[in-house]
Amino acid sequence: MRWHYQTDHGGWPVSMLDRLGLSDLKDRWPSDLVAPGQVIGPLTADAAGHLGLRAGTPVVQGGADAFIGMIGLGVTQPGDLALITGSSHLQLGVAAHPVHAPGVWGTYMDCVYSGRPIIEGGQTSTGSVIAWFKRNFAEHTDFDTLNAQAASLPPGAEGLLAVDHFQGNRTPHTDALARGAITGLSLKHTPAHVYRALVESICLGTRAIVEAFGGAFTARRIVVAGGATRSPFWLQVHADTLGLPLELTEETEAQALGSAILAAVGAGHFADIDSACAAMVRTARRIEPDMAAHAAYAPIYARYVAAYHALKPLRATE
Repeated sequence: MRWHYQTDHGGWPVSMLDRLGLSDLKDRWPSDLVAPGQVIGPLTADAAGHLGLRAGTPVVQGGADAFIGMIGLGVTQPGDLALITGSSHLQLGVAAHPVHAPGVWGTYMDCVYSGRPIIEGGQTSTGSVIAWFKRNFAEHTDFDTLNAQAASLPPGAEGLLAVDHFQGNRTPHTDALARGAITGLSLKHTPAHVYRALVESICLGTRAIVEAFGGAFTARRIVVAGGATRSPFWLQVHADTLGLPLELTEETEAQALGSAILAAVGAGHFADIDSACAAMVRTARRIEPDMAAHAAYAPIYARYVAAYHALKPLRATE
């Protein structure tokens, strides 16, 4: 239950199937639809035996992992934004009304909360870029050392600029053929400079996505989950490039907590997801932006945005 079905807004997108020549799918989609947090039915005896659970245990509807992570982060109200980090990044926002903009995915009307549209942005290469760099160029340097060295450098890594499109761009360009780049290299640059430039490129990419959401969605809260939460340096650069504070929750496994919240709702411990989130999600701390650093990133961000367009004509044909 993601973008394909909208409970109070026309049901299945039949007209889309017709235009795509996929009308035969209409009869293959399910007729019984269950929202997240609602009980699907009792656990069967066969499944119970396989799982080591009691037959008849209520089975509660879940959802796609990142979207359930929104619940585990307490991202429930219009203006809330979940930043799910890992090998890739997802930016999932709760909007006050439908939002449609180039490169923005959605609006998904009922995929998490009934009547609250969800918008989505994504970066295909984030933690995977950092892993690539570490594996190939800093194999014998631990992340604590890399972070400390990079943190000692100024914004912009002394003229070094990276583009994070190592596996294409999902938002805002939706360009599978986009590729990464590192430019501005000189003999003074060290692995720490390259590492900082790569982290900055990922954070600048997140900023580009938040800006692509446009004036129709203003992030009033950004809550972060995933691998980036283990790096204070990375978190600070995210806050500085955005010029916005970030929130971290006590439970770092947002998807697992989101699943537990849905189970608690389905079991009748809470009336709805909102009240369950209020009771089960706790803020651990906030990362405040350094506004002087944010100002320093303004020309760097402009270069980052321009780099995509400058590099596009230079792509290899194979």
